[in-house]
Formats: sequence, structure tokens, C-alpha cells
Amino acid sequence: MDHRNVIDYYKEWETDQIKADLDTRRLPFIVGFENLSGDFNKATGIRNSNAFMAKECWIIGQRKWDKRGAVGTQHYNHLKYAPNLDNIYLHEPQVRGARWVAIDNVPGAIPITSYQWKPDTFMIFGEEQRGLSPMALGMADDVVYIPQLGSVRSLNVGTASGIVMYDYATKLGMI
Repeated sequence: MDHRNVIDYYKEWETDQIKADLDTRRLPFIVGFENLSGDFNKATGIRNSNAFMAKECWIIGQRKWDKRGAVGTQHYNHLKYAPNLDNIYLHEPQVRGARWVAIDNVPGAIPITSYQWKPDTFMIFGEEQRGLSPMALGMADDVVYIPQLGSVRSLNVGTASGIVMYDYATKLGMI
């Protein structure tokens, strides 16, 4: 009996076979999570990266993160690590050539409801409390925020990343 968190179609497949099959259908966006203080919500973001078929998923900063919320989906993603944003920009042409979109609710950010995505996008998410680093905001081509109705200042990275990836896939006609 296969107890992994995979759809029925992939039950009893080997992990490498699942990943190879997913590779034939990945979307042309890359996701990055700044990991400056070890925020545990990144695991949900990595799970969302699998759900919406990101080409790659980066942890930037501390390599250690709490994997429990990913529920094994990190095994089916192309999960990579970088010590900082400069490292990615200088050594990863696929990321460097993408449109960098920072997700943060800072002055001047564009509401996601009116944002028009480009296919080759590098989405970068920050952390609860801190948001994105000044370097990430400075490197971004665009900064997008998710309009909210309640009293809370922000959404956690897990929730925000799911909304953003869904918006991307929907607006580009991939869902």
C-alpha cells in the first residue's frame, strides 16, 4: 500500500518516475523563498510549487527548513539552495533571465488583481514579520501584493504563495 501524498494516478510509481513525468508538464516559472530566520511556512510554499508545477523552487539563505508542511512534495520538485540572491543572479542564467516579481505589501506594489504575468517569471517570497529583504525588493522588476479585506497586515508565505501561483497559472491560461 502506497501511503505517500500523491494522486491515485501516481500510486505505486517510483519517486524518480513521478518526478520525470512531472518534468514533461512543468510551467515556465521559478519560485524563490528567502529563508533568513527559518520561517516554517516555506514548506507549504514548496507544496504549492508542486501543486502548480513550478519549474524550480529555491531556498535562499539558510539551507535548513521545516519539511513537515511539504508532506513529501519536495521529492517531486527541483528544489535548490543558494546562500543569497547574488549567488542565484550570478550563477543561474535561467533565473537571471526571468522577470523577477517580488511578493510583498509595500508602498508602490501593484495589486495582483491587475498584474499581468509574463511566462518566464521568478517569483520571490519573504517571511512572516520581515517580508522580503531590501535586496530582493531592489532586484525585482515588479513588486506585487495581494489585496486583503480584514485587519491582518499580511498573509503567511504558504497562503500567499498558493494565491500567487494560482493567479499566475490562471491568467496565463494554464488552468
